[in-house]
Amino acid sequence: MKQQKTTIPKKINRAWVEVDVSAKPLGRVATVIANALRGKLKRDFTPHMDGGDFVVAVNVDQIEASVIVEGANIAVTPEAEAKLISRGVLIVPDVVANAGGVISSYAEHRGYSTDKMFKLVKQKITKSVITVLTEAKKTGQSPRVVAMAIARRRLGVD
Repeated sequence: MKQQKTTIPKKINRAWVEVDVSAKPLGRVATVIANALRGKLKRDFTPHMDGGDFVVAVNVDQIEASVIVEGANIAVTPEAEAKLISRGVLIVPDVVANAGGVISSYAEHRGYSTDKMFKLVKQKITKSVITVLTEAKKTGQSPRVVAMAIARRRLGVD
């Protein structure tokens, strides 16, 4: 029987990959970046191991999108965010979009069923997104600035 070889983490070669995202649809860019981060295009790709490269996206202010929902911690730099907003791109900040993980952890801790957890996540995130976007539109501030102000108010910090 042939043995399967698995890459050992110490032997993973990581590179810095620069991805030019100018004038490209967001979905295509996301696929390129995801493949690089996972190491999917490497000869010794192993799905269950972190063998990916580091990615730097350049020209993000020129990406083709009408809405960007951040799925990582401050995925868009403040400079790129300002340029995107000036072009009319709506950016839902990570602090709002990523709340589902915290909410589902709470639901799990409380012993909620999967259905009840998903309903709670949908209810809370929908309410947060509407609140942030409504206030951003009313005040002319970016959704990130509004979301952080709301968070500080709720925490009693300022």
